[in-house]
Amino acid sequence: MKLPAILKNVGSYNGISAVQRNANRGNTHGISLQSDIEACVRTGNLDGNPVDHCYIRLIGNNGSIEDSISFGPDETGNPDKRPNRPNACHLVRKNISPASWQKIKSYYREHCGTKEFEFRKHDCCTCTASALNTIGERAPAFVTKANPTT
Repeated sequence: MKLPAILKNVGSYNGISAVQRNANRGNTHGISLQSDIEACVRTGNLDGNPVDHCYIRLIGNNGSIEDSISFGPDETGNPDKRPNRPNACHLVRKNISPASWQKIKSYYREHCGTKEFEFRKHDCCTCTASALNTIGERAPAFVTKANPTT
């Protein structure tokens, strides 16, 4: 970004002007600066049986869903098919950094999608919990207790 000479040294901090800092804030991988992440669950269907489906969604500062990520037999690290239809959601972290959101998405793609979907062992809820662990967060109980073995 080329700045007019008069602005180049105004409010400089570590060699970066206030104008440049504000311009750099726009590079956020498509998420708002004050986005929050939620772990969510909804009732789904697997081979004709009701199951819990877990996913993570990104909520913008205006309350809208900016992105989501999910894992299942037919989706591997893609946005969830119905992120606006949860049975329950739990706020996991406020003001998530773009780097942390990218870390979650990378985990889904590199670890969840590279293994065969196995209900109750390597499924959407175990992946949600593990992805949250990569950024130092714990999954809410409804995620860790989803789809119990009978």
